[in-house]
Amino acid sequence: MQSFTKNKLLRLMLPLLTALVILFALKQSRSVDGSSEQDEFHEEFGPVMGTSGEVLIFSSKTQKIPSSEAFTQAYAAIKHVESLLSRFNPGSDISKINHSAAGEKVQVDPITWQVLLEARRFYQLTAGAFDPAIGSLISLYPWKNKEFEALPEPEAVAEALKHSGFAKLDFIRDGMYVSKRDSELQLDLGAIAKGFGVSAMANSLRKNGVTSAVINIGGEIEFIGTPKLKSSIKQTIGSPTTHWETKIKNPRGDGEILSLVTPADRAVATSGDYEKYFTINGKKYSHIINPLTGYPLSGGIISATVITSRSCTIADGLATSISVIGVDKARKLLELFPDTTAYLILADMSKLTLEGGMQVQPEDEAGAK
Repeated sequence: MQSFTKNKLLRLMLPLLTALVILFALKQSRSVDGSSEQDEFHEEFGPVMGTSGEVLIFSSKTQKIPSSEAFTQAYAAIKHVESLLSRFNPGSDISKINHSAAGEKVQVDPITWQVLLEARRFYQLTAGAFDPAIGSLISLYPWKNKEFEALPEPEAVAEALKHSGFAKLDFIRDGMYVSKRDSELQLDLGAIAKGFGVSAMANSLRKNGVTSAVINIGGEIEFIGTPKLKSSIKQTIGSPTTHWETKIKNPRGDGEILSLVTPADRAVATSGDYEKYFTINGKKYSHIINPLTGYPLSGGIISATVITSRSCTIADGLATSISVIGVDKARKLLELFPDTTAYLILADMSKLTLEGGMQVQPEDEAGAK
């Protein structure tokens, strides 16, 4: 871990995976006489959750501890989450479940329990289209080799599907135990764990009195408060900057395809075929597998960015779910998530915005009495 300059921060916040964030008026705010308006703390770190990250904290006098200490505690929080949820860590709760026999009860940490229940909720809401119990399917695809000759044989996919499915997990609330019905069932929480880790960092910072910050872990982002800076344009009259700016990378080219004004206290997550993908005969396949078919996504929604006032856990789960279920079902799913917006880019590069929350008709149209 090391401190870094503003210029380096800007470079690092370019798209590592998916969404990118450019902070509006990032330069340290200064009053007319040139004095410092507010201290900034920058830190890059990693590897964490299979990628790298950065944190920007705008320090304030209301903080309980210095920003450097607040960051240290937040970093410890996400590393603890990773130690519990990574299937590549032999001592993690997820590894213990993966190596357990059918019917064996595995006691898990309250954090693991919380994430698994959240994953189960998305599994149920999407009728199985969001499913972290597809480790057997994921193992069929050599993601590091972006060019290989063919998709797995149908027989191999069918066999992996037999040993997949979140419904084959049983939850024993008393004592927080998890039990598999199939010994070969394998969990992979990659579709939600990173978002949960970002939320854990944000919660840690808030507990220590941080009121303005941004966390970016490989494109999963959470904003705390507002930037609390003065833009250079409005500096003379002292108007504060009141929003962040989120920019979404072009999934089929350089630069950004969307620039979005993002209010305070929002989480952002993007799913798409940006970095982890492979091609066969010129056709691009995403790293996201459709749990219902066993095959990776290709075409359809090639980028789904969710911005929500809820946690980054929710944003992460929604972005993956929407990528799999498609536009029509995404509209229905988002009815359950007010104050949430999804920005979609389709295979033909057209853009679509879906608003969350129930769409209430005007009284004269709804026939209200």
